[in-house]
Amino acid sequence: KMFLVAALVGLALCSKLGRLVFRHRGRPQAPARQRFCSPMLAGQRVVQTLCERAEEHFSDPWAALGAALLIGSPLCWALLRRRRRSAKAAKRAFQVKPIKCDDSDPTQGASTDDDSSTEGIDEDTDAAHAAFAADGRLHDLHAELQPRAIFHALHQTFDAVRAMLPDLAASGFDAVQVAPAQQSPAGDLGSQWYLRYQPVRYGVIDPHLGGEEALERLCAEAACLGIMVIADCVFNHAAVVASRSEWQAAQSDHRLLEELKCRLDRTFGPELTRHDFQWPWVCLEGSKWDDPKYTYEGWGCGEWSELRVCERVLNVHFDHLSRLLACGVRGFRLDAAKHMRPDHVRQYVGFLHERGACVYVEVLSMDRAVHAHYESLGASVFGPGAGPFEVRSTDYLLAKQLRDAFKSGSAARVAAAEGLGHSSVRFVRSHDSALNDGPAICGLDWASPNDARAAWAYVLARPEGGVLVYEADANVGTVQRAVAFRRAVAEHCSVGIPGVSTCAASTNSDPSRLQVDVVAWPPPGYSSLLLLLKAPDGTPVGLAAINLSSAPLAPEPPWDLSAFDLLEVQAGAQREQAVWRPLLGAPFRPSPSVALPAVSARDARFFLVRCATVDCIHSARVPREATHAMRGLSRVRSPSFGLFYYTPWAAPHVHFGLRGRWTESPGWPLSRARHVPKRGKKLVSGRSSGSWWTVRIPLTHASAAIEFVLTDGHGQWEHAKDGGNFHAAAAATYILQGGFLKKVDA
Repeated sequence: KMFLVAALVGLALCSKLGRLVFRHRGRPQAPARQRFCSPMLAGQRVVQTLCERAEEHFSDPWAALGAALLIGSPLCWALLRRRRRSAKAAKRAFQVKPIKCDDSDPTQGASTDDDSSTEGIDEDTDAAHAAFAADGRLHDLHAELQPRAIFHALHQTFDAVRAMLPDLAASGFDAVQVAPAQQSPAGDLGSQWYLRYQPVRYGVIDPHLGGEEALERLCAEAACLGIMVIADCVFNHAAVVASRSEWQAAQSDHRLLEELKCRLDRTFGPELTRHDFQWPWVCLEGSKWDDPKYTYEGWGCGEWSELRVCERVLNVHFDHLSRLLACGVRGFRLDAAKHMRPDHVRQYVGFLHERGACVYVEVLSMDRAVHAHYESLGASVFGPGAGPFEVRSTDYLLAKQLRDAFKSGSAARVAAAEGLGHSSVRFVRSHDSALNDGPAICGLDWASPNDARAAWAYVLARPEGGVLVYEADANVGTVQRAVAFRRAVAEHCSVGIPGVSTCAASTNSDPSRLQVDVVAWPPPGYSSLLLLLKAPDGTPVGLAAINLSSAPLAPEPPWDLSAFDLLEVQAGAQREQAVWRPLLGAPFRPSPSVALPAVSARDARFFLVRCATVDCIHSARVPREATHAMRGLSRVRSPSFGLFYYTPWAAPHVHFGLRGRWTESPGWPLSRARHVPKRGKKLVSGRSSGSWWTVRIPLTHASAAIEFVLTDGHGQWEHAKDGGNFHAAAAATYILQGGFLKKVDA
């Protein structure tokens, strides 16, 4: 009777504790570090263990159960009391602690842990966050923290990365992404890099990388230098414990399956057990990688130990994130996010955004809709006043289009490449594409970092999103100059550079929102790309010249920059009183008769643009001649041939000839027209099915004649009514519809 009463009381107590602890709150519960498992689950584990031990001493199973619960119930109660006592201490641990640095020696920064600095904060944390968010400052701070140039230090320990920080800061990087920090199988960080993406223990910062102390030192010094530390988090799967063939054979051999499950228990226990993995086993390969029926629950390559979505797994992952936050990590990459359901990823994003951290996800997909599912996860976590937080996604679409464009050598195809826009992390080569032994991922088959240098120049020169630079590629001179240019433009727009800032109207603006004009130049070869970066008011701030040909080239800029000076950006920088300053060459002023400095084959050069009038540099007023110049910068100075084309084709191209020189088939791609001339709208019948496309081809003079044909890129062509080519006698804007070419005033 005593044992039965104890059993009933123990069950009631465990049930009550479960309801108290796991009452739904609508968001991930904190603190996760102190509650890696619930008292309910812990009580069940204790009861199960005690029952097994009690069976050895009690012949009656009811007596064994009663004895186990009699001892297990007080342990459950102790766990609950421990959770309550540690609540305030855990809340304090989640606060973003200020890092004080000595200006005389920025490398001696250290994290402060003074209780007096957080006194009175614990009780009012939620209210303070709500007030901060309602004022809009939290969203603004989060936007400012989004990194623009990220150095990927995959093959380095924490102390090795810390030694690289001064050079990275001088180069222009504002973030460094380290190797996954959880404990993984031991192996060489270079040749066995893939082991870092096979977690074994989430509750331990891997000693092979330096452990928690080394990570704290890295974050403290990085904060003093203005560099964000980004942690790579592998939450989709755990380490490989058996080969694909073993798992395949185990599906028809119960004894082998039980042996492999015991192997999971031994490898990941007691943190995780076999019940925390996805069953039944499904091999994720071939077409299943992108099949919604398998992509979320399948075991990658039949080997990745796929984790399932459950309370214990989430708690273990939240505990890992809390450890990283406590060390000073402020940026996070979620690996293999495409294989986790968006609602699953949303819980990690909300947990991190609540604590002021930045998040981006790896989505290996060429489908924009798939990326949109994850980019939309950055919902406000502090109410409607805070505004949405940004979740960036890896831009494999742009990387693939750039590889195809540079392989063809077409500057027009490079200019027409469209990625995910501002909400993306861009790259040319990643560790997956550079180190994968199998077929090239997404066709990113660059032969070497030097082979990809022109593509890196284009990606880094454009202002959108963030750029992740792989460690091996960061040593290329072109990439180093491009990183310095990207940082110089950001400084130019945000705080201004003494002696360089054009005018006050171009400062205090978001560098990621700059306008950019991309022109394939010069005719008729169009073997180079010129990018002009402009502030919202039209003020030019930067210029990049990229040579795609196999010979040096000195192009004349197609814009009227006679009222501005150009200063070439060199690799590296100088720091004056902890302020970053770019290394700049002597200023010069381009003109119709003065070309840009010669650019080497498949290389690039970068320039900051400043007003040539001294008064403009020191005054908020823009001189009259500069105002007229800026108005003219909204369009290319040279004449051009513009075409609006209505067609049902999905990807039309224009194949044209200029001065007897024809483009390589299929020619220049057309882009979707945002604005269509009124005459074009009248020509299209309401029953017609298709879309308007447009292209603009720069010419050297207004009387230049051009002949062309249209193609869908797959062998289908559209010629003139007489069966020949279309002809345009002079530079103008034309409409082509139904086989007729008409000149318009647009």
